[in-house]
Amino acid sequence: RQLRARPAAAVAGDPGALAALLEASALKLDGVRTLIVAWADAILEAPGAEALDAVLAELPKDAARLLVTAETTDAVEALIERALRRPRRVAPAASGNGTALPLQYLVSAPSAR
Repeated sequence: RQLRARPAAAVAGDPGALAALLEASALKLDGVRTLIVAWADAILEAPGAEALDAVLAELPKDAARLLVTAETTDAVEALIERALRRPRRVAPAASGNGTALPLQYLVSAPSAR
C-alpha cells in the first residue's frame, strides 16, 4: 500500500519479492534510473533465480545497472551477457592489510546501452 501511496526514492528486495510486486502491479519500474544487483552469484544459485529476469525485463532500457558479485561464475557471465551492455569491471580497493576484497563490480552506464 505504501508503494502505491507515493513514489519511492529507493526500493530494496530479493528478486522474488520484487517480481511479485511487479506482477501485482504494486511496483512500477518505469522511473528507475539505476538498478543494483548485490551478490549476483548467490542470487543466481538460489531457487527462484529466474525472478531476476522478470525484474530486468521491466527495467527501462536506459537505466544504469550495477552488478556486485563475489565471484564470476558461468551463471554470472550469462547474466552479464544478457543484461549489461559494454560493462566495465571495477576492481575493489585493497583492504587495510593490503589484500584485495573478493568482490567484483560491473557497471553498465545508460550511455553505453
